[in-house]
Amino acid sequence: MKPLPFNQGMSWIVAGFQSISRQFAGWMALSGVYLAIHLLLSFIPLGPLAISLLAPVFWVGIYRAGRNSTRRQQVSPALLFEPLREHGKPLLTLGGILMVLNLLLAQGYTASLASIVDLNAMREAWLAGNQQALIQMFAKPEVFYGFVLRSLVAMAVAVPIAMAGWFAPVLVAEHGKAPLAAMGESLAACAINWLPFLLYSIGLALLFFMAILTLGLALILVLPWYLATYQASTDDIWPPDTPAENDTNDEDTTVSLSI
Repeated sequence: MKPLPFNQGMSWIVAGFQSISRQFAGWMALSGVYLAIHLLLSFIPLGPLAISLLAPVFWVGIYRAGRNSTRRQQVSPALLFEPLREHGKPLLTLGGILMVLNLLLAQGYTASLASIVDLNAMREAWLAGNQQALIQMFAKPEVFYGFVLRSLVAMAVAVPIAMAGWFAPVLVAEHGKAPLAAMGESLAACAINWLPFLLYSIGLALLFFMAILTLGLALILVLPWYLATYQASTDDIWPPDTPAENDTNDEDTTVSLSI
């Protein structure tokens, strides 16, 4: 595994656009179902935990959608559920590990905040839109600086967890890795390629920011575009195992940008 050039992160975004342009209807349907599942489960007790548990399954489906698009094969919402039948146990195990890590992080962060501010009062002020009450809470230096410090520490822990989970689903389903080994390799790959991932993150942030400026209307396009970038970033670091899967003759596969 070797580090990719900094500007390779932008090529993943370009490749994602090419992918949805080839299978626009399929990507729109897949992203619509993906979003609907998240919205539906978010209103059900324990639904958010189910989302975390199933996340690796969905991301393998999203990867396969990108692969199908590269091959000019069908992209459909059914791909989201296909990995559950084929690799359900290891993918759900991976989802469980990541879910526990994120829950521990959330609980630790919440407990640390509770030591410096009344969380119930803060929640009530936030829901009521009482900006004055929120300002008064954080006007105290010990509360403000304590909040900033704790948030930075939580972010420093959250980023490695996200890095460990980024490539892990595909490594489990497509490369036969065990969940913990896949997380370790994913973390190492993201760490080695932090520069292209930085550019990739900035590019995606700009896309979502511009979508927000359209009152969210452009999210209809930006969400499938974001999902379609996943296969490009994954195959750039872990090319498919067999030549038949490694579509090197497809001129529209991952774009390589050079300066």
